[in-house]
Amino acid sequence: MATGTQYDNTINVDELLLPATQKEKDGWTGWVKLQGEPWAFNALMRHFGLANLRWIQATALDYNGFIDSQALPDGTRLYAMIVVGRPYWALDKGQRPYHRPGIWFANQLITDACGTIALMKVLGNLPDGLIDSEQMAEFFATTESHNQVQRGEDITGFEDLRSAHNACARKMEMFMQDAKVITGYTPNARKGRPGPKSLGETSNVPPGEINLTQGTLEHFVAYSPIGNQLWYLNGLDEWPR
Repeated sequence: MATGTQYDNTINVDELLLPATQKEKDGWTGWVKLQGEPWAFNALMRHFGLANLRWIQATALDYNGFIDSQALPDGTRLYAMIVVGRPYWALDKGQRPYHRPGIWFANQLITDACGTIALMKVLGNLPDGLIDSEQMAEFFATTESHNQVQRGEDITGFEDLRSAHNACARKMEMFMQDAKVITGYTPNARKGRPGPKSLGETSNVPPGEINLTQGTLEHFVAYSPIGNQLWYLNGLDEWPR
């Protein structure tokens, strides 16, 4: 298997269905696909002591595609949205400045962590005073002067974030990630044609160079109000927009 994994050729299917042990997760350098459910994002935030915020699932939209305020719990204030669906690119390279002051944006450099990266972009752009986690506040302060590529590298190297992301990993998920890394295998691929992607899975290609004709792509993106504008934050774009 890939470097750093804890598996051997004698492992059986029943064992693969078990949750991974802490030792196995600590010795693994990958990122499992995160379920696109509020509990998963809330668990990540609780890991870092973020007690003032929570994610809820919004299923009621008005005819313009906006969340119906009547569908939100009383007293709820909406700070951002994370949406999963087919990504959209419309930027030509070189038309936007390389670094936008006042917006915390990171390129996605990890294949299967788009949900966690979307969460980080939301947290990095919240109004002052909402981040009640010393560790997270320090991370965003340290990376404030970095460009989007450097911030992607910062997330990749954030070991505590990777540990929290993989907290509920099963051996099968880790095994399949390793198999994909080694063989380039995508489930349902036939006769050399790329198959449908799993939820949150994105191709490991440079930002802005995804071919949307390849398979059924599903991807997490964030929408955050920053200043007086609503920004679309997609880690596979080169820039926020």
